[in-house]
Amino acid sequence: MAWVYRKYTKDKKLYFQESDAQQNKRGLWGGSEEPVPPWDWRKGKYTEAYKQRLIIGNSKSHIYHLPGCPSYGKVSKKNQELFATEKLAISHGYRKAGNCKYY
Repeated sequence: MAWVYRKYTKDKKLYFQESDAQQNKRGLWGGSEEPVPPWDWRKGKYTEAYKQRLIIGNSKSHIYHLPGCPSYGKVSKKNQELFATEKLAISHGYRKAGNCKYY
């Protein structure tokens, strides 16, 4: 019932274990709703976009952020473009944020 805290872990095996739990809907991911990472909850990133699992694109940089990525809640409201899927973001000329590699 633990979450990999990417900022501090150096053990790459934990990423596999977390991914396996997500895919098999065990532990934190066994409920009907996707859990909110504790670091996002504390920073107030639990927004309507997050609840809907929308992808936030930055219209200035053309970089998109997935829910749960470190910079997800940092895109200024005036620069936000929301997408339902990664494919849609890419088709609009956006690329995934570099710090979003494990999502």
